[in-house]
Amino acid sequence: MNSIKCYGLTIMAGLMVAVNVQACELQPGSHCKNANLTGMDLRNMELSAIDLSGADLRGADLRHADLRGANLEGANLTGANLTRADLKRANLRRADFTDATLDAVQAYAAFGQVANFTRTSLIAADFSFARVNRANFTGANAQMASFEKAWMGKCSLVDSNFNNANLQEAKMNMVDFDGSTITGARIHYATFQGANFEGCTGCPVGW
Repeated sequence: MNSIKCYGLTIMAGLMVAVNVQACELQPGSHCKNANLTGMDLRNMELSAIDLSGADLRGADLRHADLRGANLEGANLTGANLTRADLKRANLRRADFTDATLDAVQAYAAFGQVANFTRTSLIAADFSFARVNRANFTGANAQMASFEKAWMGKCSLVDSNFNNANLQEAKMNMVDFDGSTITGARIHYATFQGANFEGCTGCPVGW
C-alpha cells in the first residue's frame, strides 16, 4: 500500500517548501486536518476515510485516488485534478472545487452541501444519491453527469452546462437555472418547485 509521510512539507514546481502544519501520514484513516498539500502528486493513492478537512489541496493531482468516505469538509481544491477519483460517501461540505477537474469522478451518496463547484469540469461524474443542497455550480460543465435521486435544493446552476445529464428523481426545488442549458437531460420524476428557469435552455416549459 502506497503512503506518503507529510511533515510540514509541500512540493511546488519541483521544489520542497517548508510550511507550518501538523505532521501526518497520507494513508487510509489518517488525520491530516488543515495540512498543506498544495500541488502534491497524489495520483492512485489509497486515502479512504482520511481526514483532510480544511486542507489546502490547490492544484493537487488526485487522479484515480481512493477517497471513499474521506473528510474533505472545508478543503481548498481549487484547480485540483480529481479525474476518476473515488469519492463515494465522502464529506465534501463547504469544499472549494473552483476550476477543478472532476471528470468521471465517483461521488455516489457524497455529502456536498454548500460546496463550491464554480467552473468545475464534471463531465460524466456520478453524484447519484448525493446531497449537494445550496452548492454552487455556476459555470460548471456537467455534461453527461448523473445526479439521479440527488438532493440539490437551492443550488445555483447559473450559466452551467448539464446537457444530457441524468437528473431523474433529483430534488431541484428552488434551483437557479438562469443562463444554464440542460438540453437532452433526463428529468423523469425530478421536482422543480420554486425553480428559476429564466434564460434556461432545455428546462421544462410551463412547470
